Amino acid sequence: MGRAAWVVVLTVLAQGCVFSQEPAPAPQAGGDMSGAVDMAQVDMSAPADMAQVDMSAPADMAQDMSADMCQDTRPTLTLCGGAEVCGPKLITDSCDLEREVQCGGCADANELCVANACQITYLRPPSEPEESKGVEQFAAVAVSGEEVFVGMPNVTSAGAEQAGQVWIYGKNALGEWALKEVIAAPTGGDRDRGNAHFGATLLVEGDTLYVGAPDAMLLREGEKYDTAGLVHVFKRSAASGWLFEGTISPNSPRHNGRFGRALAYDRAEDKLFVGSPGDPGAIGFGEVRGLVEVFRIVDGATRWEYERTLEDQTVSDSDEFGRALLLWHDQVLVGAPGSDVGDQSNAGSVYIFPRQDSTSRVRLVADRAQSNERFGVSLAGSAEGIAVGGPGAARVHWYVPSNGEVDTAAQVLTHPDAVNNERFGMSLALRGDRLIIGAPAWELYRGRALLMRRDASSGKWSAGPSYTQGDQARVGDALGLAVGIGDGFGVIVAPGAVTGGTRTGGGRLVSID
Repeated sequence: MGRAAWVVVLTVLAQGCVFSQEPAPAPQAGGDMSGAVDMAQVDMSAPADMAQVDMSAPADMAQDMSADMCQDTRPTLTLCGGAEVCGPKLITDSCDLEREVQCGGCADANELCVANACQITYLRPPSEPEESKGVEQFAAVAVSGEEVFVGMPNVTSAGAEQAGQVWIYGKNALGEWALKEVIAAPTGGDRDRGNAHFGATLLVEGDTLYVGAPDAMLLREGEKYDTAGLVHVFKRSAASGWLFEGTISPNSPRHNGRFGRALAYDRAEDKLFVGSPGDPGAIGFGEVRGLVEVFRIVDGATRWEYERTLEDQTVSDSDEFGRALLLWHDQVLVGAPGSDVGDQSNAGSVYIFPRQDSTSRVRLVADRAQSNERFGVSLAGSAEGIAVGGPGAARVHWYVPSNGEVDTAAQVLTHPDAVNNERFGMSLALRGDRLIIGAPAWELYRGRALLMRRDASSGKWSAGPSYTQGDQARVGDALGLAVGIGDGFGVIVAPGAVTGGTRTGGGRLVSID
């Protein structure tokens, strides 16, 4: 039996094993989908400190942990060969212990007899540095191998408020998830860190990390552009970790442009696509029409040359064109969740461009589009198809390729008990035949996420388990605001989760096999 695959669900408050297949809650009334929860009115008191769950130890280390050394929080587990060892730290009251000791198919007598999705790991912010504490921290996530990159756009960094950071988690020598490195935005030149929200978007491509700071102020030729946006680039060094490589700034900076709000990478052409959707709620300089700028990466990702701009003349200033990006086959998909469809305001749409062209040819809209659906606010793709979130209508549209292009006949995916005001589809993460869908506004922004599985023969999706924070869920946690997925595990962010009375955010780990 190989080591179990895991999903990371970012939350610091869950206690023990709270993986759940939930009963349907009572129906909720509809609500305005455009606003976020008022954090100022949320009860900030924290529950008693909870024990932290660790990952099971690697098989080669298990034999060194004698069962005689087990503490109260570490159950005795059995190896496939029959020997007993001290198991991973668990709070077992709510766990299905029978599933924990199933040993069928063991390949090695020294493997741990644990194949239980109830075994959860929490990623939590460290207590230090003090500047890492603030409101709604965990807000973006990317997964690369067995590393989890978490965007913390609201933290105060080096005295600059809401400058943002990126926290990188990985496994330590015991196989437990731990914070490995913290990256802050650079300063100097035409950059300013204050209120930049560095970490609002993340993209990892091999040993290169792209970090969006969409609210960064930009100085160019003596003129200041508020919330113009920047993208900072870091390269991994074997000796020194992640090192700052350079900054990509918009070719045509604009006030409230929010350059860097979405990122996509073209591996075949070594190009970076950067969304600049504008800010529909901007004051002072007004709204700007969204666009996408394309940069060619040269000299091993040390220089970035502007190549062209993707835009559509039918797009309005408030459409948020460029809010989401996806490269799929030979096409570029651009989300415009604020666009109107007929008389349905903010119904949303997705514009499809040939990869080498700057003119869109197809505009996707939701089946029976609804006002405030915000179709296109999230995009995810695989070789088999693409998923488009429409959180205002609590649904996700699934499209499959036809002759190398998008087939406009979609399968509509919904939660078995979804309600419109839970924002089901606000975030998406797709890998192979597994799709994680976030619903951060469920139950007064406690939030949840749903795993869906695709049948390879029929191509149809079916609902799997729901992930919540169980008894430890709090109003304003917003579990599912962002999600990511890796090989056998995924990440579900709870940006409003509380630690010690402060909304630091955090996460947990569950299986998606």
